[in-house]
Amino acid sequence: RLRSDGRAAGRLLMKRKDGQTFWGDYTITVYDTLEGRRMVDVFRDVSETVSYQEELERKNQELIAAQTRLLHSDRLATIGQMAASIAHEINNPAAYVVTNLEALRELLEGAKEPLDPRSELLPAVGDSLDGIRRILATTRDLKSFSRLDEQEVLSVDLNEVVRIAAKLAANELRHRAVLRLDLQPLPRIPASEGKLTQVLVNLLINAAHALEERPDGTEEARVSVSSRLEKREIVIDVRDTGPGLPEEVRARLFEPFVTTKAPDRGTGLGLSLCAEILRFHSGSIELVPTPRGACFRLRLPIETGLKVSGPSVVSPRPPTRRLRVLLVDDEPLLLKSQERLLKRHFEILTAAGGAAGLDLLHTDPEIDLVVCDLMMPGVDGPEFRDRVERELPEYLSRVHFCSGGAFTERVRSFLAQNRVLVVDKPLTKEVLEVLASRGGSEYPLDE
Repeated sequence: RLRSDGRAAGRLLMKRKDGQTFWGDYTITVYDTLEGRRMVDVFRDVSETVSYQEELERKNQELIAAQTRLLHSDRLATIGQMAASIAHEINNPAAYVVTNLEALRELLEGAKEPLDPRSELLPAVGDSLDGIRRILATTRDLKSFSRLDEQEVLSVDLNEVVRIAAKLAANELRHRAVLRLDLQPLPRIPASEGKLTQVLVNLLINAAHALEERPDGTEEARVSVSSRLEKREIVIDVRDTGPGLPEEVRARLFEPFVTTKAPDRGTGLGLSLCAEILRFHSGSIELVPTPRGACFRLRLPIETGLKVSGPSVVSPRPPTRRLRVLLVDDEPLLLKSQERLLKRHFEILTAAGGAAGLDLLHTDPEIDLVVCDLMMPGVDGPEFRDRVERELPEYLSRVHFCSGGAFTERVRSFLAQNRVLVVDKPLTKEVLEVLASRGGSEYPLDE
């Protein structure tokens, strides 16, 4: 189509007389003469340019894919370094939980008369509960770290992020240094908890490795993390008493592939990734001059420019009657334990799997609340919701989901496309009351 100036231009796939095709740029100009309107067509073969552009795009995609693989490799290396810490945090409490339960079983089996629950039963049960809570806390911390690739923005307490990172990096630090925390009260900020946990884990592990290079007989091997509020910025310092960084490395420290570590200790992408994450939060990271060791300073504004996603906290409303709650899960032992815990407060129904849950919904019109596991064989959480929407739409607002934390791509896609509320296992009385108070499984993203 001609423009107002009488010109037209574009690119076409053309064909020569011999049948070969080629990409050509054309320019058409129309002008008036004394002899009438004339048109000039100019065609130029740009096949080489197009081929070059296609090759450039292909190389660019390969580079992006390679960068993604390297970032994944660097993250796997970090997870591998944390594995011993995680095992320690789980194995120790798991050991005394098992020991207490074995002791309780022997006590109950050997009892010849009624037992006084205050003697040995309650202390053993209390210790076991403490152990389970420690294990659950560790898995929650690890879940925070696993959210690195997600864009979820929460209202985050950075002091809590520091504590989580310290626990995840504990094994790398334990035999190398003393860790000291000096955390001042901070306001919550909109942030990606997983991304910031990754930054602090990376810095703590780097500090631990730096202390391996300390000359013997020097001052105490120490890593310290401090936090404070400066005007409208949160400042976090991560210091170590190691040998510091060579001058030639300092200037390029936050560039990709710059590292002082051995090849088996990382790819050199850690600090460049940290800088990228801080920029995502409108913040910064810098190496601060210090007489000994190294000090990395993080600055994060209170207004990060990010918007908190997810539901606001809703206070539970007291039910006028016992709620009738359907729990859907593929783990029979988990269903039994949940029923045992919750039946004093709710009328609990259980269904072993999504298909059984749908059958119950079809036959029982008095169910007030449904909590369904997301990951199940057969009818999983996404299919369960789809079928409720088609077959029993009046129940849709009562359906919520629970999870142990691991998601398949199918479930991730489902969560991205549907605004559903997901709570962590195990369920508690307070969680069920809040779910019942919401009155629906969907919530506005801008709450």
